[in-house]
Amino acid sequence: PGQWLKIGGTGASYQFATAVLNDWVRVVAVTATKITCDNLPAGWTTDAGAAKTIRVFFGDRIKNGTTLSSTTIERGFLGQQTPTYIGQRGMAVNAIALNIVEGQAVKASATFIGMSGTEGITPLDALPDAAPDPNLYPVMAAGVNIGRIAENGAALASPNWIRTLSLNLQNGTVEIRAADSITPVALGRGTLRVMVSTETYFGSRALYTKILAGTPTNLNFRLAGNQQAAVFGLPRLTPTRGNPNARGLDQRVMLPLELRASVDTLTNAEVMLDRLEYFE
Repeated sequence: PGQWLKIGGTGASYQFATAVLNDWVRVVAVTATKITCDNLPAGWTTDAGAAKTIRVFFGDRIKNGTTLSSTTIERGFLGQQTPTYIGQRGMAVNAIALNIVEGQAVKASATFIGMSGTEGITPLDALPDAAPDPNLYPVMAAGVNIGRIAENGAALASPNWIRTLSLNLQNGTVEIRAADSITPVALGRGTLRVMVSTETYFGSRALYTKILAGTPTNLNFRLAGNQQAAVFGLPRLTPTRGNPNARGLDQRVMLPLELRASVDTLTNAEVMLDRLEYFE
């Protein structure tokens, strides 16, 4: 439950004849003979797909949990006559920020917290992997690579189009220090905090009434390009703040929203990410 599927491949033999069915859906339940989905496209209907091989694409999936994962990061200062290499061990992601603004490139950042470090002229990895090919992994931008932004299972569209979206995760990881060590001796797990900030056009009272009533909702959005995709899911969000505001003459009235995630009983998660390395 909570995983995303892309139904339908390239070519008539690998997709439904009913075009609306060849789209993205989210799994709600699975039995031996049936996959039940929500976030269904408008016009969803029945099609037996007779004499066809319907392709269905799915990917890797990660969600928040309790396992603390860490890695080693090495930085090489190659512009020096004799390069210096700084290795930083036990590095765990403590915060992630993702920002989507109409007309701009999608931006993301991660903040790490770690254990110890080394310094020297010998690299930990003498033959590192090459940087990703920008032709295979291009920069993604709002408008071009945002496949869909949906609230409560339906795309945010007229009259409440979305203009900006920010996702911020704080893991609350803490350093555990000892008197006989200059570096942390361990990392302690903290409480995950997931916040969403967004700005929509104030075209109707649909979202505003949810703020006033504190009505839980959900949000998902998809980044796609080069037949690759990342689908972010926030299955339970409670709006905490929002005030419609006209900024000036002939400017649209906007509704800034702040929402906080909590555990969803269906998926047992606050935030999820599906990564599809290939889809058609």
